[in-house]
Amino acid sequence: MRPTSADSPALECTGLTAGYADHPDVIMDIDLRLDPGALIGVVGESGCGKSTMMYALLGHSQGGLMRSAGVIRYQGADITHLTPRDWLKLRGPELAMVFQSPAASFDPLMRVGRQFTESVRRHTPQASPRACRAAARQLLSRLRFDSPDAVLDAYPFELSGGMAQRAAIAMALLSEPRVLLADEPASALDVRAQKEVLDLLGETASEFGTAVLFVSHQINLVRRLVSHVHILAEGRFVESGPAGKVLSHSVNPYTRRLLDAVPRLDRGHAA
Repeated sequence: MRPTSADSPALECTGLTAGYADHPDVIMDIDLRLDPGALIGVVGESGCGKSTMMYALLGHSQGGLMRSAGVIRYQGADITHLTPRDWLKLRGPELAMVFQSPAASFDPLMRVGRQFTESVRRHTPQASPRACRAAARQLLSRLRFDSPDAVLDAYPFELSGGMAQRAAIAMALLSEPRVLLADEPASALDVRAQKEVLDLLGETASEFGTAVLFVSHQINLVRRLVSHVHILAEGRFVESGPAGKVLSHSVNPYTRRLLDAVPRLDRGHAA
């Protein structure tokens, strides 16, 4: 992993406001700081602006997304007004994203190993396919895959949901990004696969020094992973702080409603 100043955030935004022509303020006045090796969470209900925030941080304009206010800085440099071409240079090798479904990361008709290779060569054309595969194999081994070659030789549909999601995270890490944005990466998985993904994200932060932003509506998953959390409601952060405090002893009415809605085993009904 490339060296990073401990005093400089990997990625930060201040006053970020973005939306669409018919709803220009889906997110409003977002202040967010991601330090190297940090695990930061954002919790909110469906439709509160979580995905819009992620895409705005990556400079995307898909669906007509527009930023109307705020500043985005990467490694201390203002990247708010980068050209689309310059944004493309950042996405992947510097800023990577993992989606809720591995299907958003993989072509179902292409073997996983070929997709790893093409992901690297998109930003490093001089890299040979052999070197790319060797790097992918080494990364998968480091991330505790028992049979890296079997994963690389498989088609995405031949992998379990948990393995495919872990492979998607590995592919995002292959170019050694400083920032990994994870948009509901475990919500569609079973309990065992969720644990695998959470463990992998934790190892990514500690071993690679990557800043990880974990966005989810599932409070129990966020509680298990992050050290600091932001609560997003109707496009604004309504509460922020240490995860243990915010997700256990919050006095904010909205956060309390979210916490009260979390299913608990001791709330079961007698037969």
